[in-house]
Amino acid sequence: MKHRGLVGLVTTLAAGLLVGCSNSGSGSSDTTKDVTLSFASWDPDQAKGLKKIIAKFEDDNPHIKVKMETTPWDQYWTKMEAATTGGNMPDIVTMHSNESYKYMSNGMLQPLEDMAKKGDFDFDNYSKDVAQLYTYKNKHYAIPKDVTTIGVWYNKTLFKQAGVPEPDGSWTWAEFEATAKKLTDPAKGVYGFAVTSDPETGYYNWIYQNGGKIFDMTEKKSHFNDPKTVEALQFYADLALKDKVSPNAEVLQETDQMSLLQSGKVAMITHGNWMASAMAANSYTAKNIDVAALPKGKKQATVTNGLAWAMSSKTKHPKEAEKFLKFLASKQANQMQSDLGISIPAYNGLGQGWVDKFKGTFANVDAFVDGLDYGVLRPFSANTIKSETLANTEVGKLISGKETATKAADTVAKGIDETLANQ
Repeated sequence: MKHRGLVGLVTTLAAGLLVGCSNSGSGSSDTTKDVTLSFASWDPDQAKGLKKIIAKFEDDNPHIKVKMETTPWDQYWTKMEAATTGGNMPDIVTMHSNESYKYMSNGMLQPLEDMAKKGDFDFDNYSKDVAQLYTYKNKHYAIPKDVTTIGVWYNKTLFKQAGVPEPDGSWTWAEFEATAKKLTDPAKGVYGFAVTSDPETGYYNWIYQNGGKIFDMTEKKSHFNDPKTVEALQFYADLALKDKVSPNAEVLQETDQMSLLQSGKVAMITHGNWMASAMAANSYTAKNIDVAALPKGKKQATVTNGLAWAMSSKTKHPKEAEKFLKFLASKQANQMQSDLGISIPAYNGLGQGWVDKFKGTFANVDAFVDGLDYGVLRPFSANTIKSETLANTEVGKLISGKETATKAADTVAKGIDETLANQ
């Protein structure tokens, strides 16, 4: 699962709703006729499991077929925008919090209150945080699919070679820093950690661990230049600039942190639970990698986020689309999602199946589910992408040594404040 979006709010999308499709109140309602629904997703690692969920639905509903199209993340939203403006938005779509506001506020998604009133699902069964990401003007526009947390993926072989004990999940920032130093061997081109300018898998977590904030929609104000936030950014940057435990920014621009971990060049990275399938499928990482909870700062914290499933407001097959969405929302489908290792379901209490799926490969994979107890929701707004693009740029300058933490934080805070004020 990716956690970056495409820049820009496409104003022509709203106009696209006026052409090409019937409204959700019309269309096929006779399920004795064969109907094919379109279903859009982007994660190839999840596709195999999702096809099994679709197969179960089709077995129970022989007159409804579901055609799933998996589009790579880098093209997914461009393709979605083009389909929507052309009046051909898929019947059921996978939504990300970066993009949800645009689709909700422009009337592209079907509100789900009527389905909830009919008893098709109960939003109390799902993570309240994830449900919040897909709520606009007190209406729900998507069913929470999964919930994510961040942990430390580490190379246990490099730990052993360096004579460093593997983390037990109770470590502090100081212990993490010391561990990263012991694992760094410039002569061999091996580094203890990868410092990146990615928000969700990187610096957001350190900010929250230090008791800092990023922005608060209710206040229409950024906290990016608060002292605790600046302090966290400085510690994070110093891992690269002062302690020299990370490849430099230029290297990380050319080679992402996951590739460096998989090649044995970096001993630790912070990344999400959504990488478990790919890590288990890779022979090197399955043998050499495990996971631990993030090191504790002033408090324990991890960024939480989650995807959701939504229905086009202009589907030509509203009854069938509702039936499929109801199934996706069911405890049965979410238990399958967990047991198949697709993701940690946003349906409360069903994470153990996902843990059991990967426990034999990664001994401490339950750290991701444990993280739900102290997770902090990724900040979002109508212009999340714009705010994060600015923050990523400034943090990139910081970890490259081109800007101070204070200046970077002030620039980001000012930019986010302006964005929030104009929403």
